[in-house]
Amino acid sequence: MIIETLLRSTRRRRVVSLIVLAVAAIAWTGCAGPSSNRNQTGIASSADAARQFGACGSEEGAADFAPVDSFLGYAERWLEVTRVDQEASLHAVPTSGTTGEVAMSVAPYDTASQSFAITTQAEALVVHSSMLPGISWGLAQGARVYVALASKNLEREMVAYAIVEMPDGTHFFPGECNYEALTLPMERMLGSQYDSAVASIIGLTDAAQIAKVLTSSMANPAGSPTGSPVILNPEDSPLDLLRSLGRVTLALHLPLDWTGPYTVCSKIPVGWNDCISLTKGRVAVPLVNAYTDDSEIVAFWILDENATLTHPLQKVGVIDLHEVPSDVLNGKMGAVVSVGFRGDFVATSMPPVSGGSAKILDATTWLRVETNANVSIRVTGRDLTSSQGGAASQVP
Repeated sequence: MIIETLLRSTRRRRVVSLIVLAVAAIAWTGCAGPSSNRNQTGIASSADAARQFGACGSEEGAADFAPVDSFLGYAERWLEVTRVDQEASLHAVPTSGTTGEVAMSVAPYDTASQSFAITTQAEALVVHSSMLPGISWGLAQGARVYVALASKNLEREMVAYAIVEMPDGTHFFPGECNYEALTLPMERMLGSQYDSAVASIIGLTDAAQIAKVLTSSMANPAGSPTGSPVILNPEDSPLDLLRSLGRVTLALHLPLDWTGPYTVCSKIPVGWNDCISLTKGRVAVPLVNAYTDDSEIVAFWILDENATLTHPLQKVGVIDLHEVPSDVLNGKMGAVVSVGFRGDFVATSMPPVSGGSAKILDATTWLRVETNANVSIRVTGRDLTSSQGGAASQVP
């Protein structure tokens, strides 16, 4: 039943590609284990979700995975999932499972309009149960969920892989071992182009075209049309571009143990902002200026110690400045936004941060920072009032 051309990964522990897991058992065998959906804790970002809902089981040993482009090339039909049978999801776990039919509400992909239909229909999809916790969690967070189906050389059509597209535009692949097999290698391969490349793959059913998307994204990791990174400062960017952007100061509350031969840089869709070094003895709460665009999305990346923008190493968080009141962002002298980070940092590993995330902690105007010691300390970590003693007039 299993076609050898699908078995492109060497079985030292098991073949983990979900196509192979899917054909391993066609009949649904009931409960796959304790519920993984009722109390998902510690998930603060898409990166956390990717690890949790794409984790491998606890079995010892190593496993080789099929090449990413060949695995993604299995797609023959795409659907957007809007609802999943809750009973099936309730008893599924992301680290193991069985394959069987699950009732879903789906919208088919229309190749002519290159979009998914507005109306949905009920369909029973053959899917490996390990994908269900991530799919259900994503739908509960307001994400869009897409599934790629394959049927060539198989007894019946089944879900090859699923993609969860979070509201902030980040993506992950749910299902047993899909973090190691898909999400992580693609992040390393594509860098800052990971999310745009995944979004471009959705709907494609030509394996050569999918491979081309990956190849072109690898050649252009910094996100500029020419492959050269766009640096947002008066010396390197056109003045008309800079005039179209907003400005904000970011107070970065980085964990003290984030120390090593790296830099943290912020990026908006149109280009890169300032970077700060993670060297020992740095300022506890660095202040960096950042340009903003209409998206109001700011992403934070780990780069090497030289801040090599053409090879960003890891995205460690995203913030949405829509959370900041407009009167603060447009306040006199500008705004200061306090950003908190979390994640386990190991300087010798790659990527160096595990479970990284960023969150807006506070925001105020520069006027308040410079005239109210308590506000200044709370937002920037130090007293920046003109008196340095907090005796300046207290602006409400």
